[in-house]
Amino acid sequence: MASSSDASLRESPTAAMLEDTKLQLAPDELDDESPHVRRSTWWMSSMILTGEILGTGVLGLPYACAQLGWVLGMISCIFFCCTSVYSGVLLSAVKNEMYPAATSYLHVAQEVGGPGFALFTRVAILATWAALLPYYLITCIKTLSGIFPNAGFCPYQWSFIVAACLVPLLQLRSLHMISYLCLASTVAMAVAVVIFLSSLISMQIDAHDGANHSHVETDLWPPDPNFLDVYRNTGSFIFAYQGQSMFLEIIREMRQPRHFPRSVFFANMITMTVYTSTVVLAYASKGTQVNQFLPDMLDDSPVNNIARMLLFFHVLIAYLITGQPLHRSYHLIVSSSTANDPGRRGAWHWFLITSAQLIAGVLVANAVPFFEAVQGLLGSMTGAPIVFGWPAFFFLRGSYLHGRKVAAGHWLVCGVYLCVFLPLFTVLGTINSMTDIVQQISTSGPPFSCNASSA
Repeated sequence: MASSSDASLRESPTAAMLEDTKLQLAPDELDDESPHVRRSTWWMSSMILTGEILGTGVLGLPYACAQLGWVLGMISCIFFCCTSVYSGVLLSAVKNEMYPAATSYLHVAQEVGGPGFALFTRVAILATWAALLPYYLITCIKTLSGIFPNAGFCPYQWSFIVAACLVPLLQLRSLHMISYLCLASTVAMAVAVVIFLSSLISMQIDAHDGANHSHVETDLWPPDPNFLDVYRNTGSFIFAYQGQSMFLEIIREMRQPRHFPRSVFFANMITMTVYTSTVVLAYASKGTQVNQFLPDMLDDSPVNNIARMLLFFHVLIAYLITGQPLHRSYHLIVSSSTANDPGRRGAWHWFLITSAQLIAGVLVANAVPFFEAVQGLLGSMTGAPIVFGWPAFFFLRGSYLHGRKVAAGHWLVCGVYLCVFLPLFTVLGTINSMTDIVQQISTSGPPFSCNASSA
């Protein structure tokens, strides 16, 4: 998310959720004519979507493709792009034709399913955010170890350095304050991707010009055609394309909300082009020896290290953006009286909450330091419901409540989303990713040791 794919989970899904522990939406959030709506053109919204979806998810796609083979790998790049676009079309219909006042998944969940379903959605989103934070820490650890391979630090020591970098930044208590870093973060990721692609192109040219280019081996089909392995590796593609839970916020700010399908199509085409180019170049250059973590494929030249530093900065900011609404929710639960207190007491409570979450993240990142496996798990366990579950259910349930006739094509695709893709990718993908993590734990060193694998 991914996201990246990572951005789908760091959206503000729930401005209402964050401001009201009773899941009741504030009156101003029901006002579709509030001052901050209808500013963005469709192409501006496309750029926002691209910046949100295109993220760290790309880092594990070449390895996932190597496990799937050329055919299934390329199909996955295209197929999950199409599913992302279709989910956007469904959410556009929900927002524009059924619930024009809706501003988040939580808001629609309350409308179509009542307080119980809204509570379920709230818990699911919070759990998704919490699960994503250790993934960001793992990414930062691997990125720093790639920049300074001779530093002699163990993964757990790098995790302490990352945590030390985050502690002062985490004291920014609002998304507004963090927003000043967001543009720089998006630019940093874009430049890093350009450098990575340039390096991969150079590697591909060298591979074809060199004497050993014939030894690059690739597979047309999965080298290990295990049914569960296929689902586990497709989770990385789901993770890379997820971002649907922030679509409603973007639609709200468009001048012409009905143009959102155009925006989501354009953004996903850009994302698919970047993903496909990265996968093709990386897999063609390294073949079956492709690394699980894309930056590990590149040498430690100054330019590549600049790209790694930019990636590190981007992931740090992604952690802040994801963590802020999560920490805000914790603060409202633990001490609602100080959640809006700008003084010392509120700042102290915020520091304790963010530090506790950071410590928990460090523990998880060192206990399960397996980048590709964790990315696949997030794609299956959290990405599949966000991509396939909520949009289809919102559309069908909203149509029923509004007495709208649903076309046969929508019935078919939504039925496949809910009855086939959602259980298959969520249940089977999650089970296999968990199995893979358990196996890697059993063969790696203990947590907080230099022997612990972070592959």
